[in-house]
Amino acid sequence: VDKDNPYYSVVDGILYNKDQTGLIFVPGGKTEYNISAKVVSLFGVNFADMNLDSASFWFHPHPLVNSVLQNIMVAPDNPVFTSVNGVLYTKDKSMLLICPPKKKNLVVAEETKVIGIDAFSGCEELVSVSLPDGLEKICMDGFSDCTNLKEIEIPENTKLEYDSITKKDITLLKVHA
Repeated sequence: VDKDNPYYSVVDGILYNKDQTGLIFVPGGKTEYNISAKVVSLFGVNFADMNLDSASFWFHPHPLVNSVLQNIMVAPDNPVFTSVNGVLYTKDKSMLLICPPKKKNLVVAEETKVIGIDAFSGCEELVSVSLPDGLEKICMDGFSDCTNLKEIEIPENTKLEYDSITKKDITLLKVHA
C-alpha cells in the first residue's frame, strides 16, 4: 500500500485502516502478530462500541487467521482486546474471539462467558479444550472444523447455537443437561 493512500496503511505486512485503529487483514505465513493499543476494530467490526451482552453479532475472524498462526499478542494498554496464552479475547475476557490454529490444548479464561462465532474455526491441531464452568454460550461454528478435537466438556446451562460443534471425532464429549 502506498504511504499516501488515504484509506489504508501497512505495518509489518499487516493491513490496517489509515489511522491504524482497524486491523483488516493478516497475510498467510505469519506465526504471530501483535495488536497495538490503537486497534479497536477487527475486519470492520468496532468492538469499542459493542454491547457483547446483546444477541450474537456477525464477526468472522477468517481474514485475521492463517493456518500457521500460533499466537496473537495484544498491547497491555489496548482498551478493547487482550490476549491470554496467545488467544484473543475482549478486554474483560468475557468473549473468546480467536484461537490461533496451531494451538493443541487450551484452558479457556475463567471469565469467559461466550465462545464467539468461528472462534476455533480451522483449529485442526486442537486436541482438548477446558471450558470454564460459567460459560453461557458457544456461538455458531464456534468449534467448526476442529477435526482432531478429542476432549471437551460443555458446562451445565451452556447454550449451543446451531452448528457450534461440527466435523469432530470427539471421543470424550460431555454435555451437562
